[in-house]
Amino acid sequence: MADRSPPRVAVVIVSYACRDELRDVLDDLDRIRTEEPVSVHVVDNASSDGTAAMVADRFPWVDLEASAENLGFGRANNRAFARIDAPYVLVLNPDTRITADALRAMRDAMESDATIGILSPRVVDADGRDDPNTRRGFPTLWSTFCAVTGLARVLPDRRSRRYTMGWIAPDQEADVEAVSGAVMLCRTGMLRATHGFDEHFFMYGEDIDLCLRARAFGWRVRYWPHATVIHLGGRSGMSPRARRAWATSIGDLHRIHRPGWRGQAAGTISDLAGRVLSAPALVRVFRSRSRRD
Repeated sequence: MADRSPPRVAVVIVSYACRDELRDVLDDLDRIRTEEPVSVHVVDNASSDGTAAMVADRFPWVDLEASAENLGFGRANNRAFARIDAPYVLVLNPDTRITADALRAMRDAMESDATIGILSPRVVDADGRDDPNTRRGFPTLWSTFCAVTGLARVLPDRRSRRYTMGWIAPDQEADVEAVSGAVMLCRTGMLRATHGFDEHFFMYGEDIDLCLRARAFGWRVRYWPHATVIHLGGRSGMSPRARRAWATSIGDLHRIHRPGWRGQAAGTISDLAGRVLSAPALVRVFRSRSRRD
């Protein structure tokens, strides 16, 4: 029988043209709520594929906001955060699969240590391959270059492997500088203090920025591999437009978190790199590499 006590965890999902993926994860959460008291909040970013209508029709228990415009990831999440009373918020991508055991374990880990502001489980793709983006450091230009080119897999030094903190094994619990916004359990008090995601970031980078600001406020960011969540899109290739947006977000992180000329210079280099990475010839190279990986 379902626990009727007030929800300890509020799950927030931002959707955009992902009707089938969202349906599957909401089916997961429907099963979870028979065991665990959770509230579920979906903000749909003006999808044109009937995503919002599907949620309203099939999952009437979901708190749904159907936006008339694409608010972006951070802004849409913040809209849901403002309505939440639960002590913990699980930010979850629509293309994920989660179990009650994983959610319960993550919540228990957070409740056992009041110093943790953000916690990430182990995240794997549909084939069980580890997603290194769940344990990240600040994306310096060199470590980002090494991650993009694959050098981080062969160079042993931490400077080269910092972007994905490659020295941390997938089964090793550790404090990290940042985790992935695909799956992140946040303390609501931390979200209130930091004002949630920085809405300057439309897509990409807002998860790293939030983690950096949480750490500045004194909270720990924890990679906790004793629960596993599947992220179906974790290894999907980026479009040229997305690659450029990602590179721009890296530049913005430098401008915001490295004040002065060094941050400005790194930001400019990142912007230029985005133009190069979005070139059709390089996109074909990265797609080929993604298939090999």
